[in-house]
Amino acid sequence: MFKDIMGDRVNTIKCAIDGFDKTGSIGVGYYDYGFDSLSNGGDDKGLYYFAQVMHKIFDWNAEQIIIAFHILFVGFGFIFFCIGWMLILKNKLSKIISIVATSILTVCVYKIGDVYVMFYFMSSFIPIFLYLVNNNNNNNSMIFFIFSLSIFSTISHLIRSYSFIPTILFVIIYLLINLKNNKKYSYIFILVATLFISNVIYKEYEKNINNNLLQLNHNANLNTKHVFWHSVYIGFGYVDNEYIPHYSDEVAMQKVNSIDANIKPLSKAYEDILRKEVFKFIKEHKIITMQNFGAKFGVIFLYFLIFSNIGFYCFCASLNKKKKEFLIPCLCALCFNSIFGFLVIPSINYLIGFISFSVIFAIYYIDNYINEKRFLKCYKQ
Repeated sequence: MFKDIMGDRVNTIKCAIDGFDKTGSIGVGYYDYGFDSLSNGGDDKGLYYFAQVMHKIFDWNAEQIIIAFHILFVGFGFIFFCIGWMLILKNKLSKIISIVATSILTVCVYKIGDVYVMFYFMSSFIPIFLYLVNNNNNNNSMIFFIFSLSIFSTISHLIRSYSFIPTILFVIIYLLINLKNNKKYSYIFILVATLFISNVIYKEYEKNINNNLLQLNHNANLNTKHVFWHSVYIGFGYVDNEYIPHYSDEVAMQKVNSIDANIKPLSKAYEDILRKEVFKFIKEHKIITMQNFGAKFGVIFLYFLIFSNIGFYCFCASLNKKKKEFLIPCLCALCFNSIFGFLVIPSINYLIGFISFSVIFAIYYIDNYINEKRFLKCYKQ
């Protein structure tokens, strides 16, 4: 059974395995033209580190590694979700609904697959976090949780850039709103400090890898920057128009080539040109721009309605829905997760984090609604 991911990533995993076989070290890939960095200059190197480690330990091939990657992160995400919901939810009906909703979400995420599952994995820490905050008698448990969250955030960021931010954003805002004592500042400091230290340690590790790589290939591509304006530019092709006819990498490359044929694709100069072209397009084609953003917003909101489902009704019908303790941090996480679909295209791949938080939103407000109804029933009696 082979789990499909983007074709380029499959090939790069094979190059990562070849690089390890030829050098015996983690962090170097071997391509048709020789040795180069993992992801060939891209920033999402974590999957290829994972591939080399799994190949080193178990001697697995690319197909086995891809299956193991999905089972590990989707599987543990499901386990973390279930543990968290079982701890924080008090009534049986809410627990059953949470397991059903999480199971449906998990199946969808596994079907979508690829490195985007890291958004789902990171969001699975939210229920456990809510339990720890609401039962904050054990300071050591919270510190251990924050430390673990920081480590997994670093790993998640290596596999898919920025996949950790919605969860960290939720945690920080929730702490600021809900904790009334100075502990919240201690927790936030530990979280930020651990993230910073983890990043510094990785950068030093990457520097050593790059030094070794340069001995093998003096012209190795050491760029680790994620292309941004390239994706935004071709995102204007979501709605059919004559200027950017469709969402395709070739459209952006042809545009840059028409301006300066000597510029290397995905380079800094390449990104600079497309940044100017994005703002030029917005200025000259306001209607098409509005049509694009309007269509994207509509699709994203539809995903929210589908995955929040009756949870959205429970939110609207809830007597205390305006309480900011959960709503504000959840909306912040949802908004950040929607950026990827809004600026590029609202593909469900890019919106795994968004639909994950939509399900979290649903479960929270369904439980809230059930508890309200039971309280009112007891009050009337």
